[in-house]
Amino acid sequence: MAVTYLGGLTRSRTFVGDSIQRLKAYPLRNGDNAVMYSGTPVKLSVGYLDVATNAAAAVGVATMFQWIDKTTGQPQYSRYIPAATSNKNSGYNEGFTTPFALVDDNPHASFIIATETSVSAGNLGGLARVTNATAGSATTGRSSAKADLSGTAVSAGNALFRIVGIHRISDITSAGAEDNDWNSTSTLVEVLFQNHL
Repeated sequence: MAVTYLGGLTRSRTFVGDSIQRLKAYPLRNGDNAVMYSGTPVKLSVGYLDVATNAAAAVGVATMFQWIDKTTGQPQYSRYIPAATSNKNSGYNEGFTTPFALVDDNPHASFIIATETSVSAGNLGGLARVTNATAGSATTGRSSAKADLSGTAVSAGNALFRIVGIHRISDITSAGAEDNDWNSTSTLVEVLFQNHL
């Protein structure tokens, strides 16, 4: 049976300290945010959360979003937030006057992400860019972000991730092999942010 991976970044482990996942709330621009999904890499831009692009100082990974619906006035909790979402009448929502995201911002945390292209064990310790960072599914709420090693040479000046391992999946295929391996397209790798805020 094949493993279904929903996409984006998923917390793997913590290298220093405890492994408890703590989430911190970060504000989004009221009515001027980018579309975001659970598993989207994020950064701070003038005090507000935005999608992290290559070479950005990432703050972490968005996991959940909250805002007050402009029509109903009811709090909304979602794994996906549409672009240009704003709070009703800029009312207070958990102490914020803007929509906000819960972010896994532990600088010692590693994350699992699929690769855009085939990777080999030789890529271990190497750098990777992010692709599809602003894409995702409104149905599942999951990001489509992937690690990319193709095209232009990856360097510290254009990378978001450092590959620290392959994600070992306990699901065994009928052939008796693990269902995630080096040299396959969409290999699930474990990454750290190359430049964490």
